[in-house]
Amino acid sequence: MLNITTVRDEVHTENLLVVGVDVSKDKLDLYADHTDPADNQRQELDGEIPNRSDEIEEMLRRLAGYAEEKGLEGLLVICEPTGGYEDQLFETARRLGHETAYANGEHVSKASVIESGDPGKTDSMDARVIAMIGEMDKTQQERVLEGEHALLRELGRMYEAEDQAVVRVRCRLHDLLRKLFCDLEKGKRFVFSNTGGAVAEIYGWNPQKIVDDGRERFRKKMKEKVKGVHEATLQALFEQARRSVRQHRPPAEREMLEERVRQLWADYARHERRKEEIAARMGELFKQLNRKGEAPDRIDGIDEALMGRLIAESGPLSDFDHWREVLHYCGLNLYERESGTYKGETKISKKGRSRFRKVLGQAAFALVQGEGPFAAYFERKRAEGMNYWKSMVATMRKLCKVL
Repeated sequence: MLNITTVRDEVHTENLLVVGVDVSKDKLDLYADHTDPADNQRQELDGEIPNRSDEIEEMLRRLAGYAEEKGLEGLLVICEPTGGYEDQLFETARRLGHETAYANGEHVSKASVIESGDPGKTDSMDARVIAMIGEMDKTQQERVLEGEHALLRELGRMYEAEDQAVVRVRCRLHDLLRKLFCDLEKGKRFVFSNTGGAVAEIYGWNPQKIVDDGRERFRKKMKEKVKGVHEATLQALFEQARRSVRQHRPPAEREMLEERVRQLWADYARHERRKEEIAARMGELFKQLNRKGEAPDRIDGIDEALMGRLIAESGPLSDFDHWREVLHYCGLNLYERESGTYKGETKISKKGRSRFRKVLGQAAFALVQGEGPFAAYFERKRAEGMNYWKSMVATMRKLCKVL
């Protein structure tokens, strides 16, 4: 049986000069080609310039002049996402009135073998392949956020940077405690609790100082600092401190380790405070967008700050025609491999905004806790035979649909 389907023509590049750009921190490799229908002569344009705004503007003006001379309407500038190194290129191109788009990195990698028959990789080759992908109209739209959405996206980057700094400091602190307080039996959750914070503030997690104070003074100081701390917890901490001091460490070394613990604890507190400040600001921006009808209502189980982080990663949801487009945007769309009798396991693509998936995962985790609004859905997926992580991904996909 032969299926015949009428499809819409999606090619939008025929009146534009497609410029493929391989972007790196210090330089740009550019490539474009054009066949003049008047004489059927094909011309290639390529070059390498520093990744500086003045050099970029000069090159784009020269390319635009060529396009105008050939009767084209302007430029379409395409590159792979590089995590920020392409910002000057795209901002300059937009300011000069040109179109911009992204090329998928996986497309570029595989298309380079098709284009040249060579599995090798060079910057000039990548620029040529990116231009070819643009000619095929296999590009991804560059979404330019404005207003509160732009502020949310930038704050989201700041929040992520602070969150990563917190993780690094926590790991270093825990490593130091294995040396300084070697018999501590409490885990990371306790170390960074209110009680752990009090030990850090009063004693710098130095077990020798705890033992020198004596059991009763230690108990009294901790009780004054942390209301409601359990007696059994204090007793266990004191005993673990007594065991830890039996390990021979010179006093100078203990003092050095204590000083470093105090420094790292101050860093930890500072990054946590910045996270809270950024989260509060994101929550306020989310409420502003919600009042204007440009963001969905808050979902029960998720506070305004986390909603702000979600909208920071999604951008305006009105940009999407269907919730499945949001799945593609964040990489939660499903794909499968099938060939003849072989049928592979269905997985998520992960070809999207990784930070969006991370925030969706954090939100989904909050929604399945206890009697959360998605807890029954999550447990139903577990009962259907899905493991924990597959059930969590299913919950994240449901959250996209609800948003």
